[in-house]
Order: sequence, then C-alpha cells, then structure tokens
Amino acid sequence: MKLPGKNIVSGISFKVFLGLVLIIVAAFVSSGVTKLYFNKSVIMLRSISGTQLPLLFAASKLSKEIEGLISEGSELAMTDN
Repeated sequence: MKLPGKNIVSGISFKVFLGLVLIIVAAFVSSGVTKLYFNKSVIMLRSISGTQLPLLFAASKLSKEIEGLISEGSELAMTDN
C-alpha cells in the first residue's frame, strides 16, 4: 500500500535492502579475490617444492656430511702417529 506523497526510494525498507545488497556484493568480491590469491600461492608453492626443495634437502645432507668429516678430522689430528 502506497501512501500519498511517499516515494519508495526514500523508505527505510529500501535503504535496508540496499545495505544488504551492498554487503552481499562485498562478500562476493572479497571471496573472488581470496580465491584468486589462494590459487596463485598454490601454484607458487608447487613450483618451489618442485625445484628448490630438493636442493635444500641436498644442502642439508651435505652439511651433515661435512660436520662428520670435521669431527673425524679433529680426532685424526689429535692422535699420535
């Protein structure tokens, strides 16, 4: 029922409706942006784990081997020949 002299655009129900629409649009936009950046980070993580992670494991193994050689070398240097 429309009151004389009242426009539907100036009513409280229309303003509440616009507020809810704005909240829904903001939620959709933020979820889209989040999904986009999540997908980019998954791709980056896959490339890092495929190329740089094996090198990191090899460097860690080499470091442990060098520590063993250093400890054995100091024992050899202390022994009487």
